Amino acid sequence: MAVETLGGLLIREGQLAEGGRLLAAGQTFRAETGQGRLPGDQQRFDEDVRLGEEVLGPEWEQAWAEGSALTPVEAVAYARRARGTRKRPATGWDSLTPTELQVVELAAQGLTNPEIGKRLFIGRGTVKTHLSHVFAKLNVSSRAELAAAASRRG
Repeated sequence: MAVETLGGLLIREGQLAEGGRLLAAGQTFRAETGQGRLPGDQQRFDEDVRLGEEVLGPEWEQAWAEGSALTPVEAVAYARRARGTRKRPATGWDSLTPTELQVVELAAQGLTNPEIGKRLFIGRGTVKTHLSHVFAKLNVSSRAELAAAASRRG
């Protein structure tokens, strides 16, 4: 399962909580669909889980619970946050990153920074940073203007 593969890669890169969320999402999908793992895949999965549990302890349990609650679409969106080379314009809607678009959607729904952070597994300060970038890219100065622009955009 692709999300488990990505989760394992993140684990091996030292991004344990992020990898754990994707492993948990994959485990949940497997349980819901009745899919098993090949023996070699099961061994790697078990090693990744054991590493996460040993290093992160309670934080691993939290990340696992968060990942288990993700829908397949949410897990893919979470996995897509990886950084890559910039291929976007500097301003306008097309300039927004996938995470910035998620922040816009949630802010337009009236969620607070802490609520947005909890949904996206990021800190409230990170939400504030994303919003400041969005405001600059879209040339808006308030959440109300942002919500109106998002509504016009559809």
